[in-house]
Amino acid sequence: AKAGAAAVRPAKKQMDLDKICGVLLETGGRCMRTIDCKAHTQQAKKDIPGRSRPYDQLLSERKAFKARQQAVQLAAGGATMGLRPP
Repeated sequence: AKAGAAAVRPAKKQMDLDKICGVLLETGGRCMRTIDCKAHTQQAKKDIPGRSRPYDQLLSERKAFKARQQAVQLAAGGATMGLRPP
């Protein structure tokens, strides 16, 4: 191994509490599922410190993002279906 190789390694990625569930697990870690995780209650997710905005606002943004993604996928699927002969 080269001297100084550790300096070249990418830094450990910090968890983004605005995007993940973040509820503390029995193992001592945090739930890394998306903020709309179904495994934990909304109240447990609201109680997580360190989010940049209120949980309800972040959840609303996540739902809007998912809706836009779904619309794009449907539009792409619809466009290819229109190219097939009847």
